[in-house]
Amino acid sequence: MARFTSIDELGALRQILFNDIDRNRPSIVFCAGTACQASGANDIIRVAKRHIILNRLIGQVAIRATGCHGFCEMGPFILTEPQQAFYPQVSLDDVPKIIDAMLAGEYVEALLYQDSL
Repeated sequence: MARFTSIDELGALRQILFNDIDRNRPSIVFCAGTACQASGANDIIRVAKRHIILNRLIGQVAIRATGCHGFCEMGPFILTEPQQAFYPQVSLDDVPKIIDAMLAGEYVEALLYQDSL
């Protein structure tokens, strides 16, 4: 891979990658920042991958790991798209429920984030 020689080249690559995302395809987004990894995010990601493979959901669900979202005390967490649902402090047992609900266009109400205010 060639090295970038300007910030504009990096911006162009970012735009290509950004345009390549299908915003309507169900996606599970995992924080893979340091704090979330320390809270078990890697295990959560493995369970999600296993559920997708065992249930033949490859191609129906996208998985995306990102950097820190800045809400470290809620990790590990899952965001679902295009629903924009936020599931904080998920356990390994929660993952299949979240994936199945997302694919059905539903939410796991008991697991959704609720502001304490």
